[in-house]
Amino acid sequence: MGGFGSGRPAGRGKVEGARPHGGRGERGERGERGVPAARITAWETDENTLVACPLLQTGHRGPGLRLRPVLDAYRDQVNLDE
Repeated sequence: MGGFGSGRPAGRGKVEGARPHGGRGERGERGERGVPAARITAWETDENTLVACPLLQTGHRGPGLRLRPVLDAYRDQVNLDE
């Protein structure tokens, strides 16, 4: 299986017809400033399910990160190298 990529797009190609006149239009008005993103203050882990959930500064719990597939892939990779 493949490894992790750089997280960057492979490249930007020109799309025919995307800008029929070749230039940009006028810049629109600036929108309202958004709400800042909540920061992670701690992680809560469940040892039985191997799920880690971020605890946010807002007091909310973020979506869980399933660690079992990551740990299984690591174990398999280490076993292949031996």
